[in-house]
Amino acid sequence: MKDIYQAFDDGFKNLIRVNELGFRNCFNTASDLSKIAIHLDFKQGLLVAGVLKEVFAQIGPLLDTYDVPESRVRQLNYEIEQNVTALSEVYKDDNAKTFEVLAMLAFTAARFHVECHTVFSHLVRTERMVSRGES
Repeated sequence: MKDIYQAFDDGFKNLIRVNELGFRNCFNTASDLSKIAIHLDFKQGLLVAGVLKEVFAQIGPLLDTYDVPESRVRQLNYEIEQNVTALSEVYKDDNAKTFEVLAMLAFTAARFHVECHTVFSHLVRTERMVSRGES
């Protein structure tokens, strides 16, 4: 049977590939990590997986809803990859660095959420405007 840390390490390897896998698949991986943590009573792992799950749940639908430039998507992927890589290196230790990285992940998602609402065009609204001949 896999060690709990090995299961999480494998999950992190997938999450770091957010650019390839997409946010929906990363959300599924984070959900799986959450279930593993619950079944094995890994409290810190549950916290880590919960934050990751929320990050991917928040960002994925925004990318489907807003007209986000590809350059911003690449930047977002890079930020997520860097933070997940950092998290994979520190999550086993119950220390401030783990919580700092989790806070950065949550901040990245929240900042992107605000950015979508204030900077990027809403796809549905834009599509309706185009269909009515507005620009």
